[in-house]
Amino acid sequence: MNSNKINTLVFCIILIFTNFQQLNSETIKNILLPVNCINRDDYEELVKRSLDGFGAYRTAGHKHAGLDIEGKYGEPVYSIGIGVVKAIYGEYPYKTVLIEHQMESGGIIYSGYTHLEDIIVKENDVVNENTQIGRMFNKEEFIKADFYKNHVHFEVRKTMERYKGISIKCYTMAELNKYFYDPRIFFKKYL
Repeated sequence: MNSNKINTLVFCIILIFTNFQQLNSETIKNILLPVNCINRDDYEELVKRSLDGFGAYRTAGHKHAGLDIEGKYGEPVYSIGIGVVKAIYGEYPYKTVLIEHQMESGGIIYSGYTHLEDIIVKENDVVNENTQIGRMFNKEEFIKADFYKNHVHFEVRKTMERYKGISIKCYTMAELNKYFYDPRIFFKKYL
């Protein structure tokens, strides 16, 4: 076989494998809030617990890439829906879990959860909306972190690009919208 035929064969195998994986991946259907509350499908619950929102100016000069959701000491944090854990990184107080979700529309999003402790999941774990991935800080951890309120920082990312940061530092709304969806708009649409 010449090299062109080998390259074509390899390309076809990769294409078939990729399409096979996409056909067999489950899509996210039930999207719920990532926090422990009676009605995790209630948008008003999110509104009541929302702190700093998407695009808020941060003292370091960048825009806030997610939504801070207030919680109790040690409150469980859950995946928003079915997906695969793609990354766990960061050190206290910025430990983060990143989960890939296949949307029914065919697109892919990544939900990010920061300021976690006692992370239960591992990379490549399949999770769903009932999977606890970790918890918010207990009282001692919260005091040590010196945050203004106990919360989970929640992001909806469009890409895994530059994922190893706490979040991608964006300095304009155009740049922010390139990498992220506004979590409030996302939940308003899908809850």
